[in-house]
Amino acid sequence: MYNMSVRIRFGLRQFHSNHFFRYIISAESGHVIIWNRLTETVIFKEEQPGVRQLTLLENDTKFLTVSKPPPPAGTDSPKTNALGVFRSLPGQH
Repeated sequence: MYNMSVRIRFGLRQFHSNHFFRYIISAESGHVIIWNRLTETVIFKEEQPGVRQLTLLENDTKFLTVSKPPPPAGTDSPKTNALGVFRSLPGQH
């Protein structure tokens, strides 16, 4: 198994590779996206702005995204709020 997380110009992208190399998980333009690499299609897309981390878990069948959205315009919030979302890859429960 091979996992690599890299920062790219337009966001954070998680590359997932196993002997099938079936999925690419990415966070870009305020969305979490799962691509089926074999069919080259998006199979999941959900809004989650400000993603800072993608982590594969449970034998690469689930993943955690952690985001810190910017504060609303016109506010000066000193608090740091973060959101963690735990998701399963398709066909994995």
